[in-house]
Amino acid sequence: STGKILHFNSAAPIMLGLTSDELLGRTSIDVRWSCVKEDESPFLGSDHPAMITLKTGEAQKNVIMGINKLDGTFSWIQINTIPFKSEYRYTDAAVLCTFVDVTTEIVKKKKLALSELQLKEAQAVAQVGSWSMNVHDEGMTLSEEMFNIFPINNNSGPSKYENLICYVHPEDKIHLEQANLVSIKNHTSYSCKVRIIHPNKIIWIEARGRFVHNPEGKLVQRYG
Repeated sequence: STGKILHFNSAAPIMLGLTSDELLGRTSIDVRWSCVKEDESPFLGSDHPAMITLKTGEAQKNVIMGINKLDGTFSWIQINTIPFKSEYRYTDAAVLCTFVDVTTEIVKKKKLALSELQLKEAQAVAQVGSWSMNVHDEGMTLSEEMFNIFPINNNSGPSKYENLICYVHPEDKIHLEQANLVSIKNHTSYSCKVRIIHPNKIIWIEARGRFVHNPEGKLVQRYG
C-alpha cells in the first residue's frame, strides 16, 4: 500500500537521478519526490501510476511525469504500470512499473504549443487571420482569428472554401476569384481588398494568398 520500491534495473537510478541506495525502499508517497504532471502542476505521490495500480488493480498507460532531480536537472518520463501477475491470479500487492525518458519529445511539444499560443496572441492583437487549404477537397484549416474576421462558428465542423467565400461582398467576389486564377496561372501570390458581410456590419479586409506547386507544376497547396 505504500508503493515501496523493491527491485529495479541499473537504468532506473540514473533516469531518476538517485543512487541505488537512495532508490531501494523509497515509496511513491515519499515527500522527497519532486514531480510534476505534464501541465506542470504537482504530481502527488498518491497519484503516481504505481499507486493507482495498487489501489485499483488497473494498468496505467503512457503517463507523463516530470522529475526534479537532486542534482538540479529536470527530465520527463513516460510511465506504464501493470499489476504483478502471480502464478494463480493478479494481485494488487505488487506492481511492475516501466518508464522511458521522453524529455526531448515533451520539450519539443511544449515549444510547439508555446509557439502556437504566441502566434494566436499576435494574430489577435494585429487582427490577422491565416488559413491553409487542401486543394483536393477544398478543406481548410483556419487560425482562431479567422473566426473573428468571418462570421462563422468555430464549432460548426470542417471549414470549406465555399463557407468563407459566401461572406465576401458580391461586388468583390469576382475580383477575388480573378486574383486567385491569375496567381495560380503565374505561380505568384495575390493581394486583394474585399468586404466581408457580417449580420450587423460590413468590414474591409486585405485578402492575401499564395500557391504551392510541385516540380511538375501541379497545384498542391494554398495558403493565405
